[in-house]
Amino acid sequence: EVFNALKRRSDVEEIVIIDPKKLRIKIVDSKVEFLIEDKVVDKDMCDVMFIRGGFASLPTAIELVKYCRNLGMKVFDNNLVEIKYLINKRSDYIKLAHAGLPVPNSYFFSNTDMLKAANLSYPLVMKATNTGKGFNIHKINSAEEAEKIITEDGAKPIKFVFQDIIDYVHDLRVLVIGNEVLGCMKRIPKAGDFRANFSLGGTVEPFEATEEIKSLAIKAAQACELQVSGVDVLIDRTGKLWILEANRTPGLEGISQALGQQIRSEE
Repeated sequence: EVFNALKRRSDVEEIVIIDPKKLRIKIVDSKVEFLIEDKVVDKDMCDVMFIRGGFASLPTAIELVKYCRNLGMKVFDNNLVEIKYLINKRSDYIKLAHAGLPVPNSYFFSNTDMLKAANLSYPLVMKATNTGKGFNIHKINSAEEAEKIITEDGAKPIKFVFQDIIDYVHDLRVLVIGNEVLGCMKRIPKAGDFRANFSLGGTVEPFEATEEIKSLAIKAAQACELQVSGVDVLIDRTGKLWILEANRTPGLEGISQALGQQIRSEE
């Protein structure tokens, strides 16, 4: 399990994952305290904190990480303090490409006029850059179709990435912790959906990752500066591997089911 792997470290005794909904902050006489259900967050509460996301305020989450580290607590925050974002696929794709990793051809535009002028070949996948779990992902057949989605969403074109569609045989999720692969599963879309996310009704089954797959997934996590990541790898019909993305807050229910082993967060 993810947490058992961390517990095997000699300097880690307990792992507590903070539920942001239960978090409150108190400042009295210029002393700051973060509390969970009236219990002060400090070294007496836990040895390690693992930041997964869900915070309404990113700056507050960053201050929580700093607060805990100032108390001498160990915090796994996926470099949140340095990177200053939880989900930004635009930045992650740039990092993956700079590392020389195989990613689908990807395009970003500041406005729809630029999108129309780009003369792209359709169909394409269009996905929001700041959401996960397969939400706000579309298969589009024209720039006009993309413009309609953008208008209805109320977002700006720069909030989306447009990508070539990979004709794949296997869609894999590889769970990477540090420099190790803890598990790999194959994701299968439900009927009528091109998205294979477990959270959207896709099915999963265990998959024996090759050393090449493991190495690629670890490199992707490292390129995105992640301590914990769910790396999505596609195997196309020629056998080539592609990095679809490196997820910063991977869901654990699907891979737990695929591996027949409970991997969970305890709140």
